[in-house]
Amino acid sequence: MYFDLRFAMTGFDYFKLTEKQERVLGTTMGAAMQVLLKIDPRYIALFVFLTNFGMFATEKELAFYHAKQVDKARRAGVENNGRQV
Repeated sequence: MYFDLRFAMTGFDYFKLTEKQERVLGTTMGAAMQVLLKIDPRYIALFVFLTNFGMFATEKELAFYHAKQVDKARRAGVENNGRQV
């Protein structure tokens, strides 16, 4: 989520995760889930909620950022050319 958001906002390729980085994150997340299941399975519900919340927040932030960029480009077109783009 974080890396997708940063890539979308900056266009900087370095924010894209490599396959190895994705595997490492997936493996360690799986291990963390196993620990949480042993401690108290209800923690999984908390994790799922926080993950979903983060994904929805990221989606909304990207939509807002995109809308701002479109509006900024539209306004620049009006100011630069005296007409709307």
